[in-house]
Amino acid sequence: MALPKTGTIFYHHADASALTIDLPQSYRYMQIGKCGPDEELKKQIDAALEAQLSVCKPNAIYAYFPLTFEEQIGTCKNKHYCIGAGFSNICSDTLYKHIKDCDGVFLFAATIGVGCDRLIARDRLKNQALPMIHQGLGAMLVEVYCDLLEADIQKMYGDSNISFATRYSPGYGDFSLSHQIDVFRFFGKAARDIGLSLNESLLMQPSKSVTALIGVKSTSADGSSTNE
Repeated sequence: MALPKTGTIFYHHADASALTIDLPQSYRYMQIGKCGPDEELKKQIDAALEAQLSVCKPNAIYAYFPLTFEEQIGTCKNKHYCIGAGFSNICSDTLYKHIKDCDGVFLFAATIGVGCDRLIARDRLKNQALPMIHQGLGAMLVEVYCDLLEADIQKMYGDSNISFATRYSPGYGDFSLSHQIDVFRFFGKAARDIGLSLNESLLMQPSKSVTALIGVKSTSADGSSTNE
């Protein structure tokens, strides 16, 4: 399928049952060592996961934008790159390195809903381990949902002449978190449709939500990049 029209917003939904559960990943978020949880903690994690899946509501929105790159010389001796991504102009050397061979990007915002936050608030006084468990499981679930979203975008728009970079989020490297304002300004009502908002501290609500860019690289029939 051809890449979508610039700036057109699409909605994505998945059932919690479609998510690939990665408990070792959640253990890392919980700061559990390589040996894994003991039997008692594992029982608590299993029960918490069952509760999380019962309230997990994965939803996302995404749009495609072509890219432009402009090299800028700052007051220091370092070179900086300004990336025109349609919804925003982004000055970031680390993002540039990640997508410099790309012609466009998919911008997305994804969430698993308010269920995780409510479980954390509900169980905070029951057991001091439960908030940590819910935090770790929620972080894992939103990441595996992002993996699913990426895979679905690649299946829909990828072909022998189109490849994709891995997702890259505001807040990584020198890709300023302040660009969250641009993301939410662009998505507007669509973000509200999936229950997603941004507060004055640039934190998303629900907390288990992700925004990111996925680079898209198109190649010609002879294998050269169309961005070269």
